[in-house]
Amino acid sequence: KELSTATVTTTCGRDSASGPPFQNHSRITRRPSPASLTKMQPFLAAVFRLLVGLLKTWLNRAWLGLRLPSPKHCCTVTIAPGKVRGLTQLTASGRHYHTFKGIPYAVPPVGSTLRFQPPVPLESFDKPVLECFVEGSKCLQYDQILNVLVGSEDGLFLNVYTPELPGDGSSELLPVMVYIHGGGFLSGSGDSFLYDPVHFVEQRVVIVTFNYRLGPLGFLSFPEAGIEGNAGLKDQLLVLQWVQQNITQFGGDPSNVTLFGESAGAKAAYLHYLSPVSRKYFHRVICQSGVACSDFALQVVPSGKARKLAMCVGFEGSSDHEALAILLNAPAKELFKHQLATLADSERHEELQFPFRPVIERPHPGAIVVQHPLVALQTELDPPIPLITGCNSGEGMVALAKAQKHLAEYNAHPERLIPSMLSRSLSMADANELGKKVKQFYFQTRPISQNTLPELMDLLSDNEYITATVTAAELVAKFQPNVKHYCYYFTHDGRWGNIKRLLNMSHLPGVCHGDDVFYMFSSVLNAALPDDADEAFVRRAFVTLWSNFARTGDPTPESGELGGGLPCWEPVDPCEGMDTFKLKCLQIDRSSKMAQNPFLKRSIFWRELFRSYGYGFRKLPE
Repeated sequence: KELSTATVTTTCGRDSASGPPFQNHSRITRRPSPASLTKMQPFLAAVFRLLVGLLKTWLNRAWLGLRLPSPKHCCTVTIAPGKVRGLTQLTASGRHYHTFKGIPYAVPPVGSTLRFQPPVPLESFDKPVLECFVEGSKCLQYDQILNVLVGSEDGLFLNVYTPELPGDGSSELLPVMVYIHGGGFLSGSGDSFLYDPVHFVEQRVVIVTFNYRLGPLGFLSFPEAGIEGNAGLKDQLLVLQWVQQNITQFGGDPSNVTLFGESAGAKAAYLHYLSPVSRKYFHRVICQSGVACSDFALQVVPSGKARKLAMCVGFEGSSDHEALAILLNAPAKELFKHQLATLADSERHEELQFPFRPVIERPHPGAIVVQHPLVALQTELDPPIPLITGCNSGEGMVALAKAQKHLAEYNAHPERLIPSMLSRSLSMADANELGKKVKQFYFQTRPISQNTLPELMDLLSDNEYITATVTAAELVAKFQPNVKHYCYYFTHDGRWGNIKRLLNMSHLPGVCHGDDVFYMFSSVLNAALPDDADEAFVRRAFVTLWSNFARTGDPTPESGELGGGLPCWEPVDPCEGMDTFKLKCLQIDRSSKMAQNPFLKRSIFWRELFRSYGYGFRKLPE
């Protein structure tokens, strides 16, 4: 922090904890400079919008709880479990649409018989008509902003937004998009606080958002005691099955479903894309800032984590079945309280720590992930489902917010610059030497400091997101030649970069991880901007591309108004034999354009390292 003044008075005295202090006190008075205050303004504005949004959301829920909407503003739909009553609302342009929030899709997964188990479909509601005006409870988690425990074990709810219902006057069934929220598999929800899909609804798309179990409740795996894992992924699969059974009643087309997600939601969508169990329930996939071809998408020593967690909540025996009994009967809050204590030694120095993630399951009925994604990508996928993947220009910013607090450690321990899928297969000496090579590539001879934050952000972006995305794109080009695969690079660093602002990183260039979401969904965090603002233009382009892809499988179809004046988005060319892979992608910005190999030098650098040292514990194909 810059200081315009610093007044220091030095005195002696005892520590207040050891007795009454002397009369004189040490005192430092600091006043931030105008430059520091200017730097803080975007952060303070984002915090203000966050607090106002939380208050508005709470008041709206309280109001709907006290006074039900009038019948003329309600609509009722009959689905397999019973009747649901939702709200009829207006978009900003004056179009009617319908919302149904908080629809339970599974039996509450509580108690020792259902905890950690695959979800059980809900066959019937306990009321003749279920009021679906507000979202249901979130799944249990630590709020990532307030760092308090929120939600409950009974959190398996979904929300449906539709531009029209059968009987509104049109017999046409509309494309459906099912969104998986991000949050590192340990936080998040499908609530409209962040994910209000009104802009998609205006494009005549039916949207489904939902909650799934998180952290240890969603991803604890203990096969030795009979818990196969991936309960959270199985929640997602149940939602896809629910859509097939019920979405027609909301005007949606079950034969035209697009699965899309961001961050952990994108990794989950990619795992479903590769799974023969899941892929029969959707027809297109969009993965934003996340793919699942690396070990980083998978949990480290799952059974070891389960045993550690059991010991944290009181287990002192030696039997895995006894450990499971402790986990089944412990208060759910205690499991979340101790989840970070289960991290493996190899994970403790990672900037982003997600202890419970998907696992590769043993073959059994209902298993979703039965082989490593790297292996699955090299096996022909049938049918060849169209795919969009991509990244933001400043993906590493979230990790950088933590890394900047201990920059000197990177200079002392260069092995920490290596991504986990490389370091876990190396000895300490080899990791240190390789870390020096990585440091030389990104920083040359400069020490890592506040002056090299952009370069460190590039490195963290590559480690976490970009290298995996490019590697997956190359494997699809080589082994899935029939898949229409569209890649993008989002570079619009605008005023809806809310995560960047909440992290107080507005002084750095680039689009932060997660900030693309605010250009798709309407969020209370978004600053109010006029329709002719650059941000509004980019949002219209973004939503049009995604809606076109959901409707036709092509984000820029040639047919008339669907193109919307956007540049033609060309898919990645198949790459046969020893042909050189070329990453063609759409750079999405105020002026979008096709670009080729936007990360060429960095991609070549990492490709050679992975070819030499392996990708995790696997070798990449030549």
